[in-house]
Parts: sequence; C-alpha cells; structure tokens
Amino acid sequence: MCYTCKYCGKHFESPRQLGGHIVSCEQNPNKRTKEFNKTLGIKNHERANFKTYNFVCEVCGKEYQLELSENSYNKGKYKRTCSDECAKKLTSKHTNKIEKNKKISEKLYGNIPWNKNKQVDRKNNKVVKTVICKHCGKEFKTTTNKKYCSDYCKSFAWKNNGGLRKNSYKQYKSGWYKGIHCDSSWELSIVIYYTEHNLFIERNKQYRTYVYNNKSYKYYPDFITEEGLLEVKGYKSDKWNAKIEQNPDIKVLYKNDMKPYLQYVISKYGADFIKLYDKADKIAMLV
Repeated sequence: MCYTCKYCGKHFESPRQLGGHIVSCEQNPNKRTKEFNKTLGIKNHERANFKTYNFVCEVCGKEYQLELSENSYNKGKYKRTCSDECAKKLTSKHTNKIEKNKKISEKLYGNIPWNKNKQVDRKNNKVVKTVICKHCGKEFKTTTNKKYCSDYCKSFAWKNNGGLRKNSYKQYKSGWYKGIHCDSSWELSIVIYYTEHNLFIERNKQYRTYVYNNKSYKYYPDFITEEGLLEVKGYKSDKWNAKIEQNPDIKVLYKNDMKPYLQYVISKYGADFIKLYDKADKIAMLV
C-alpha cells in the first residue's frame, strides 16, 4: 500500500514515514523548522524563569555554572560536580557497596536487629528458627511454629492420637471434653455418661485391620472402656458390615442403643449440651 503526501505528492511505504515527512515538508505552510524550534525553546525558557547560578565542584573545587529554575534551585535538584568524572569520584568516595546495600535493605524491609544465632528471611521480613522435629529428631528451619519437618512425620504423630486428622471431622460437632476427643454429639453424650457414673473411658489409639473387596484397611474404634472397645455408629453399609464381622469383640452402639445416654444428658444439660466442650485448641491437644 502506498501513502502520498497531500502537499508535494511524494509517495511513502508506511504511514510513519509519511507523518515524519509532513512535519518538515517544504510545501507545508505549517511545517516546523529549526528557527521555529529555537523560538519555541526560548519561550519555554523565559516562561520557566531560568536563571544562571554559580557553583563550586565538591571534588576538584572548580567553578561551574548551571541554568536552573528557582524551584529546582530551592529544592536542591542540580548537579554537585562540574563533570561526570568528578561525579563518579564523589559516589565512590562517600558510598561503598556495603553501605549502599544496607541502605537499600533498610529502605525495603526496615531496620531488623541482627542476631548471629538467628537468620532473617528478608523477603517476608520474618525470623528463621531452627527447630527439632518431634517425630524423627531432625533439625529443620522454619519461619512459623511448625513442629514436624515433613507431612510424613506429621502423619505418624496423628496416627498415635487414635487416627484423628486435621479437618477430618465437622468442627461444630466435635471437641474436647475433660481431655477426651469426641467426633460427634453422640460420642460426647457417651463420655459424659461414663465420667459422671465413674466408669472408665478413654480415646482409643490402637487400630484394627479388616479386608474389604480384597483390600486391607485400618480401622480405629472410638473408645476403650471397662467392657472393651466401644464404637458409636449411626448408619450401616457393606464396608461397615465387613469391618464389624471381622472384629466381633467390638461393642457397637446404634441409634436405638444411644437413647438412654442421650436422654440422660439432655435431661440434665439440655439439647444444646455440645456447649460443654472445652475451649482448648483442638490441634494443640493433638500434638
């Protein structure tokens, strides 16, 4: 495609070339010449109220002049040296790399006190601590309150707490009552009934195994009592039937079996008896 100047008729290959030509085209009555640019610069110079100021170079002591506006002079926005060579000497004389990096880090992350025994994560502005893993005893570094070096060690710690996992239960129905964790309101009623009748009960931490569809699974019954292992169950399934058939010594409390325990607790504390849960942190109790 060809682009043509409307003043002289000259052809160009692109609109950018055409635009650059029109500005200085001799037949264009509004062309910008060098004389026009000079007059424009003089007007801008006069409008800004530029003045000539005398200065002394801070490096070599030589006098030099600068044309500055009153605003720039009052704010100190001007060169302190007579040449670029003196400017390089000035920066190398007054600032070295260590001081420069220190100023940059303080500007970005603040003035963090340094301790030889602690490292600082400058990116997140946090102290890096050296912690010993509670499971394997390995040292690792962290900026949080982690107690285990990996998810592998963390999973072993939870296995020792009766198979409990974080977020594996609904928080509004679960909690701790006198040091015993309960996954539901039914389990809470069992614990309240046993403790108030001076009967032994505690959370089970040992697992049982069973086979379902040719696969082996682990299963943690809910509680240990004087009568043996106790499980609270609200529904049945094929997998559950296989689980309980292979572990016949476990006592199971279904919906009808729970009525006396629930009636006792509701009559004494009301239907909202889950408010009896301790306010201790669940995760803190796990570890």
